[in-house]
Amino acid sequence: MTEEKKYKKLYRSRTDRIIAGVCGGLAEYSNADPVFIRIAFLILMFFNGLGVLVYLVLILIIPLEPGLEVKVNREKKIGEMVRGVKNKAKSLMNEFKKDKENKEE
Repeated sequence: MTEEKKYKKLYRSRTDRIIAGVCGGLAEYSNADPVFIRIAFLILMFFNGLGVLVYLVLILIIPLEPGLEVKVNREKKIGEMVRGVKNKAKSLMNEFKKDKENKEE
């Protein structure tokens, strides 16, 4: 019986973010509250700006959480639906105008 290991991957969060998602990603990876991670960075910031430097380095080395393609596809589908509704509304208005003109004659 083989046991498959699932490794957690560290990503910058797309959903739990204030600046770049570093604290949200670290919190998710370590199963901690993101507020505590943010407070730790604020405390580090008072030590000669070390928190800012560490945060900037982490922005560069931690990849952004995958999932943008799904969001972009969802937005495209919503856009297509809106355009479809808009076109249908235009055609119904044109039909209404034609019917109104025909009744006036």
